[in-house]
Amino acid sequence: MTQAENKIPEPVCAGFIQLVFCDPHSNESIPLGGAAFPSVQEWTVAWSAIPESDDKSTLFMADCLDADRDIVDDKRVSGAVCAALMGQPLSELVSKGKAQVVIDHARFFSRLQP
Repeated sequence: MTQAENKIPEPVCAGFIQLVFCDPHSNESIPLGGAAFPSVQEWTVAWSAIPESDDKSTLFMADCLDADRDIVDDKRVSGAVCAALMGQPLSELVSKGKAQVVIDHARFFSRLQP
């Protein structure tokens, strides 16, 4: 078997939707969760179903990312929408997201050390 035949194919994904908390205290974007979509149709239907918040002061955003994970659109959303989409209390989502950011930062900076 050649190396090309042995390679595990990467999953095909048309796009992603990511929910984010914009933390005003740390000035960081805290990922709360999201989903990947295998087809453009599912991705666009899901994106259009997320209600945009009229509250200009909301600290929550939904990011629409393409297959390369580049942000192609975003919208303000309420915390209640984030909690409903992720099926968890908002306080839990924010706590888990902040904890993951700390872990990710530590991993990243530890790899910068010579």
